[in-house]
Amino acid sequence: MNTVGFVGLGRLGEPASRCLSKAGFPLLLHDRDAALAGRLAAEYGACAAEDFAALRGCGIVVTALPDGKAVREAALQMDLPAGALLVDMSSSAPSDTQSLARDLTAGIVDAPVSGGVKAAKTGDLVFMVGGKPEDVAKARPLLDAMGASVTHVGPAGAGHALKAINNYIAAAGYVACCEGLIAGRRFGLDPRAMLDVIDQSSGMSYNTRGKFRQHVLSRTWGSGFGLGLMAKDVRIALELGRDTGTPFRLGERLSALWDEAAESLEDSADHTEFIRLLEQATGTRL
Repeated sequence: MNTVGFVGLGRLGEPASRCLSKAGFPLLLHDRDAALAGRLAAEYGACAAEDFAALRGCGIVVTALPDGKAVREAALQMDLPAGALLVDMSSSAPSDTQSLARDLTAGIVDAPVSGGVKAAKTGDLVFMVGGKPEDVAKARPLLDAMGASVTHVGPAGAGHALKAINNYIAAAGYVACCEGLIAGRRFGLDPRAMLDVIDQSSGMSYNTRGKFRQHVLSRTWGSGFGLGLMAKDVRIALELGRDTGTPFRLGERLSALWDEAAESLEDSADHTEFIRLLEQATGTRL
């Protein structure tokens, strides 16, 4: 197999790259933490790239970076040739992805994910993919090695648009759950009893089933998705609303709440820690 470049070895990138290595793909790894890239390369039997230019010879380069600005910077420095392919797993603004697609000689596939670190570790990520059909087909073996579901949803930028919509809905639902559960707790209801009933009722969601018992009540805050990243994704959804002429009346307030949380809590805060703002405001610990 041709060598696959992988840029960004953070909480998502490290386990995702590990899945590619286990599947037999020869890898060339790059991260701003050169020691991390070197350590993982030694573990995988792969190679580490000192800079972006060293990735130019790869037929496919996967990026797992914080945002579209970082992806653009990496892509332009790599300057991949025609016939090569950039596969972006990051959560980027769809307009940025469309702009980058116009500026690159290489093809581009936007392949953001759902499922978080847990799914990345087990190779069960859910991919929502944008790009030309032939480029998506070229990327498919890699995506299949990292994920359990791969859905081509449209042209370049479409994957990132759907990612923003998904995370907007998740962020809105999480805030509603936090407010409702805190109110119930102040009334005298037991949090676990509330969740047990909600999970059998119309209020059930991934938020109630997958976050509160696991990360909030346990106070472990271990979802693996940062609060700042959630705030960013909500802003991307608002941008999508403006670009499509769609009023996000709830979204405007929601974005302000997540931005407030991101400014108030630690840089390393997990997004499930949003509830700490309500706990502090009410003097009530869930």
